[in-house]
Amino acid sequence: MKTSAILFLICVCFTPLVYAQGTAADYERANGLRAKYEAAAIDMAGTPTWIGTTHRFWYRKLSRGANEFVIFDADTLKKQPAFDHAKIAASLSKLNATTYKPQDLSLAQLRFDNAVTSFNATIRRRRCRWSIA
Repeated sequence: MKTSAILFLICVCFTPLVYAQGTAADYERANGLRAKYEAAAIDMAGTPTWIGTTHRFWYRKLSRGANEFVIFDADTLKKQPAFDHAKIAASLSKLNATTYKPQDLSLAQLRFDNAVTSFNATIRRRRCRWSIA
């Protein structure tokens, strides 16, 4: 009986600590850490994605807070920018009537064709296609 009373008191005393949540300021500070560390990161490569049935793949490179999409050719061991980031940002700005910066491109579901002459991506829940030439 004495043991169960002590156990009950321990549970009652520590239960509020289990359900404690952070404040809005705590969450905001945690969200700010990502931007802080991304700005300090140098040449962090994202997950590679093969381009169709070719020997090439693309990845997103993060360097000092700027995104760059890169294509790597496994046959020649050469890497190059996947496209002209400034032109894509300009066309996106015109399409969405918003300003996009070349270093801030966020292209979801990016897919290149086998010849790497065009690619598809989702921007603001809208599927778009660009010609690289």
